Amino acid sequence: LSIISSAGCSSVFTNTVEVYPQPSPDFSANNTCIGTSANFSDLSAVTGGQSLNSWTWAFGDGSPVNNAQNPSHIYTQSGTYNVSLVGSTNWGCSDTVTRSITIYPNPQVEFKVSDTSTCVNVCSQFLDLSTITGGSINSWAWNFGDGGTSVQRNPLHCYTQPGTYSISLTVTSTNGCVENVALPNFVDVYPTPAAAFTYSP
Repeated sequence: LSIISSAGCSSVFTNTVEVYPQPSPDFSANNTCIGTSANFSDLSAVTGGQSLNSWTWAFGDGSPVNNAQNPSHIYTQSGTYNVSLVGSTNWGCSDTVTRSITIYPNPQVEFKVSDTSTCVNVCSQFLDLSTITGGSINSWAWNFGDGGTSVQRNPLHCYTQPGTYSISLTVTSTNGCVENVALPNFVDVYPTPAAAFTYSP
């Protein structure tokens, strides 16, 4: 700083100013399903030997902010969310980055059986009634309760022993979202009578 008085006298003062680098916040995140953790990985960088010492995450769904470096978050509704990260250095410099993440809907699992009361060796038709609001269902896994399974959408199954059986169906969407429903004691299988008779001349 140079100053000159009205009398022409002058003086110079010199000092230094240090300018710190601005951080470049960045992150990666995985698209996922409702109820499954979305994992966020900090990829931020700072030049000049500086480092981030503060992270502030806003997940875009109205939940409280998170200050972990690599947090995870579970969304309860499907949709596209804008996630923001504010990264700050130990010198107080900060910047913000925003990226979107997609949360896929889970299937709604439902099924019915042609006959919930049947006989040994009489085959029952199992019908998948599952739905999903986005994407489609491309995988089915049935458990018939007697050790039998099927990956068909609408399988036939024949019970070979009498008893009461619990049925479960697990479906998977094209986006990898999985849902399951199990119905306990859903099918009653009755023994087949043994026909016999005698005769006389």
